[in-house]
Amino acid sequence: MPLGLMDDIYEFATKFSERLDEVEDVLTTNRIWVQRTKDIGVVTAEDALNYGFSGVMLRGSGIKWDLRKAQPYDAYHLVDFDVPIGTKGDCYDRYLCRVEEMRQSLRIVDQCLNKMPPGEVKTDDAKLTPPSREEMKVIMKFNYF
Repeated sequence: MPLGLMDDIYEFATKFSERLDEVEDVLTTNRIWVQRTKDIGVVTAEDALNYGFSGVMLRGSGIKWDLRKAQPYDAYHLVDFDVPIGTKGDCYDRYLCRVEEMRQSLRIVDQCLNKMPPGEVKTDDAKLTPPSREEMKVIMKFNYF
């Protein structure tokens, strides 16, 4: 990871959280926003399942299902986060879910930054990062015709 990247990520997350607060201040209780999104585009939990919805469309309809919790991959089993769900399945519920998902993402980023081990981090997966020069010479020596 380049030097300073973790600091940059932390700074971005802090500013993003502040911008998110501003968005909520402007929209969440705004009479016009609420009138245009409440009871609009209602999708019942049953319909969401029948149509094969996922993500915020599914959770906005009241179904608490998130792949990161149901079948954790990467490091999701190491972090704590909540899965926001709606109650009415309308546009307003989906908006509230999406805003809370962004807050939960910031929570995950914060945990990852705090759990990052010191020093260099490199995966052994050669599809993602090349092997060391010494290892590459050995591989090439034995794979050479």
